[in-house]
Amino acid sequence: MLYVAADKYLKPKGKLGFVITQTIFKTEGGGEGFRRLQISATEPLRVVQVDDFSIIQCFEGATNRTAVVIIEKNSRNRFPVPWNFWRPRESRLRIATEADHEEAMGLLTYSQWDAKPLFDNDVTSSWITGRRGAIKRVQNAVGGSEYQARAGCCSWLNSVYWLTVTTIRSDGNLLVANFTERAKVEVKNVTATIEPDLVHPLVRGRDICKWHAASELVVLVPQDPDQSSRGYPEAKLQAKLPKTAAYFQQFESALRKRSGYKQFFKAGIDPYYSVYNVGPYTFSPFKVCWMRISDALHSTVVEGERIVPDNSVVFVSLESREEAHYVCAFLNTSVAEFLIRSFSIPGNGTWASPHILTKIRIPKFDAKNKLHVRLAENSVACHAAAPSASETDLAKLEKAVNETAAAIWEISDVELRDIESSLADLQ
Repeated sequence: MLYVAADKYLKPKGKLGFVITQTIFKTEGGGEGFRRLQISATEPLRVVQVDDFSIIQCFEGATNRTAVVIIEKNSRNRFPVPWNFWRPRESRLRIATEADHEEAMGLLTYSQWDAKPLFDNDVTSSWITGRRGAIKRVQNAVGGSEYQARAGCCSWLNSVYWLTVTTIRSDGNLLVANFTERAKVEVKNVTATIEPDLVHPLVRGRDICKWHAASELVVLVPQDPDQSSRGYPEAKLQAKLPKTAAYFQQFESALRKRSGYKQFFKAGIDPYYSVYNVGPYTFSPFKVCWMRISDALHSTVVEGERIVPDNSVVFVSLESREEAHYVCAFLNTSVAEFLIRSFSIPGNGTWASPHILTKIRIPKFDAKNKLHVRLAENSVACHAAAPSASETDLAKLEKAVNETAAAIWEISDVELRDIESSLADLQ
């Protein structure tokens, strides 16, 4: 709509102001086409200025992320683009939608920021926004990571697979109940005895805090031990784990109706209880985990081959405890938090999805590099302190994490403070 208005109504060098969603500058997909800023090969558009009102609820009853953009026709875009970040003068202050200009200006203030593409060689990439010094030097932390992130196990019917263990029987079998609280699809509550072989501690997004995770439930993962990406063959499950097979049979109809089962598996070939996003990586001894949909990037290291992250969790599988803490430390830095807040939309499904490791540069761990080793040690200290330390004591440990990671990224102390100041505004 903006392109059509500029094409039809503007003379060369004419300007247009447009109320638009701020997400158009941040999101992948549709936003990329907009950020080309070309009506045609011979008619470019220049963004003169953006006023970002995304943290202010400008329209009553709407949760959209408002921005105002001013564009000029037949001018080449130049970066950085002036970006005014508006916010209430006092935290949690609400501005009435019927407030006039004078009243609103008394309650609002703004920071004069800059905006530029995340990747210098791709003008359609998401824009990062912040203080000029922050977005200039944070570029050292931008780029592809040496590590791959994955989404956790997906069942499409958690109320069958998530369990609470009531009793461990003398023969080693488990008395369990399926967990149906907040279930999207209603299934019956049952209590059953099953073998322990396919039962794993579960880590959900809500179980994760920064530097800490507490598992409350277990999950039944019916995958073939010899080929974990495939479901446990039905005949084999019936023969070796008959109690588990009988448990699933109670839900067979509902399990066959799962949308994901119909999309990714073949009835008659793949067992009806098969789950998705499971492979050898799921059972790695160390996993760096974080919540996929959130408003903050908080990661932690979980230890144990049997621990299984669910689909609300993104994780990196690793074989070394030291390397896991090294990766976790990078993700918990203020620099990484600033980056992801700058190029993603909090609460959005892509907020902290696996793609973030294509944008946050984490060098391969080198046990001979003293800074790498120190960063891993910083993370170990934070994990040890997190469950009981005061905010002040934990902040001191996190300061060491930020400074060590900044040194690896070649970001100076002054530049780090500038980044942290921009992050404080976003928070």
